[in-house]
Amino acid sequence: MRVRESAFHTLAILLSVALGVMTSARSVHAQACAPIPAGLVSWWKLEGNALDLLGSNNGALVGGSFEAAEVGQGYRPAGLGSLVQVPDNASLNPTTFTVDLWAKIDYFPVYNAPLVWKGQSNGADKTTPFGLGVYGTTEKPALTGFPFAVIGNGVVSQEVTSPTAIATGAFFHMALTADGTTLSLYVNGLLVDSAPQQLIPGASAYDLQLGGVAQPGALNMLPGVIDEVEIHNQAATAAQILAIYQAGPEGKCLTTPLRAKTWGQVRRSYR
Repeated sequence: MRVRESAFHTLAILLSVALGVMTSARSVHAQACAPIPAGLVSWWKLEGNALDLLGSNNGALVGGSFEAAEVGQGYRPAGLGSLVQVPDNASLNPTTFTVDLWAKIDYFPVYNAPLVWKGQSNGADKTTPFGLGVYGTTEKPALTGFPFAVIGNGVVSQEVTSPTAIATGAFFHMALTADGTTLSLYVNGLLVDSAPQQLIPGASAYDLQLGGVAQPGALNMLPGVIDEVEIHNQAATAAQILAIYQAGPEGKCLTTPLRAKTWGQVRRSYR
């Protein structure tokens, strides 16, 4: 039966992701999904839950809900203190990395909108090994709506910032890479800022926070939706990041030696 076949391939797909058996899907099916860059540590698809697709860093929902997003479903926080909270793990403190995601912001809040954060609730940049967000209206008014990213080592931090604001009400893709030499920020598949990397990200004992900042004392919130959050322990190339953006709702390829499917196709055939 169709369901049994899909269940078998779903299991095979998950095993192939864990083993790093990744190949381009273009040669085996017509859908333009994007190959997964190397070094995948965790992947929160946010398809109705906060589970890590690889199983090692499952999160917990603190309020919020799920709705249609760029690739399947995404997570909408419910206001201050609402987020996906992932317990600290050594694998979530890579010194070279890629962090990428899709997000949509309904409006620019007073305080910066957090997308990915692993630092203190007061928002001190130096406390997180990496952080991605969008400027709100008060910290740097001239940068309202501009995507930015930071790295920190517990003492100092470094920032890269987009030169333009994103549009409200529309999904955008964002990625930060650090290869030990260069810090690079991508928005919608394009490199928008880079700088010589001035520090090695420090190990943080704080939980990983997606779409919000954990209480007490947090003032930052995401008025919108976050989707498809990934952490890799290697820096992806510009071409790989562009491919993820260009794939759009087809997402990233989940592959087996026999068949390649997008996650959306797997979900549809399994139902």
